[in-house]
Amino acid sequence: MADLPSFSIPTLYTPSNLESDPDLVTEITSLIKDAFARSKKSDPMKWQQGERKRFPSHDLYLEMLGSEGVAAVIFDEDVAERKVIAVAAAVPWQGGWRKEGAGIEEGWEIKAVAVDGDARYLGRGLAVQL
Repeated sequence: MADLPSFSIPTLYTPSNLESDPDLVTEITSLIKDAFARSKKSDPMKWQQGERKRFPSHDLYLEMLGSEGVAAVIFDEDVAERKVIAVAAAVPWQGGWRKEGAGIEEGWEIKAVAVDGDARYLGRGLAVQL
């Protein structure tokens, strides 16, 4: 039986941490883009209308986090170079799509959750850990 990969504990990054590490933001947004594209493959007809990319720039990812949001990241510790394998953001709740609950409800929203599509990482509960 093959050895299971070794994962880091979830590490939290503030927007200022991320602004000072653009390579990490690139890794995060690349992982999210790949996961978003992967989710479209099961129903290509639904997604044919206008190709949208998730977080085409660092600025849009940081804007989504806002000043109070955080990103939780899990790394694969078995690879020589840092490799982001799971990510999720937590941002203050601002209401739903139509701002329902805005100003009334309080709390946090979990957004932009992604796990690397490699079989070593899927089904390991990484998103839940985040």
